[in-house]
Amino acid sequence: MRLDSLDDLLLTHPDMYLTTGETAIVLEVGTTTVKRWEADGRLSCLKNPRGVRYFRAGDVFSLREILRNRHRGDPPPPPPAPVEVERTGRA
Repeated sequence: MRLDSLDDLLLTHPDMYLTTGETAIVLEVGTTTVKRWEADGRLSCLKNPRGVRYFRAGDVFSLREILRNRHRGDPPPPPPAPVEVERTGRA
């Protein structure tokens, strides 16, 4: 289910996953920035076999708070710890 309202997205359970577009709405940045932050290690994500990114809502909410509370000159947030994903036998 895709939610386009920031208010609706902020009600998402922290263990659920958001798309790149939904993550961009929550962080109030563009989708290109979200993809760049994932590549830089600021955000971790899961990718399906087609390369579609899914970001854990709790991680996105935490980064949102860091960005909102950050003072000028503070360093960027550290990258999150890597997540191990169990793969099933389906190809």
